[in-house]
Amino acid sequence: MKRARIYTLTWILSLLLLGCADQASENLQAELDAMSSGLRAQIDPLPQLIEPAPLSYLAAELPDPFRAQRVETAARSRGAHTGTAPDLSRPREPLEAFALDQLQVVGILQQRSDYFALIRAGTVVYRLRVGQRLGQNHGRITAVDTQGVDIKELVQDAAGDWTERRGRLSVQGGG
Repeated sequence: MKRARIYTLTWILSLLLLGCADQASENLQAELDAMSSGLRAQIDPLPQLIEPAPLSYLAAELPDPFRAQRVETAARSRGAHTGTAPDLSRPREPLEAFALDQLQVVGILQQRSDYFALIRAGTVVYRLRVGQRLGQNHGRITAVDTQGVDIKELVQDAAGDWTERRGRLSVQGGG
């Protein structure tokens, strides 16, 4: 019997709540309709599309990016070809294994009228004179003075030609 009462009470409460819910939703809908009656959005018309001018693309006139070609350089177009290639068959000197930024001039020696550069590579100090080679780009010492060492390197450009590049290693402080 207790169960029957609980079941009946549950039904009655459910019906009451459903009745209140219908009335609340009707009131809410009426209030929303009243608030939105004066609200109508003004939408600007879409702008007219501008027709782009046609672009002619002539791919036949462009170089093929997938085929190996030599690049025409400004020097070749002017007719200035150095023709200087390094001797790749000669024995390499010890300092040619190092890049120039790994080398430091730590001192200059003078014997009679000859100057020698003291160049450190890693933990070893080498004594070099004019004509000896250093660096990974076929570098050769062209002059040694009290301020440092002048170097001439041979570098291969994009067209495969060898060009000269000059540089200088200055004396570093400390030792």
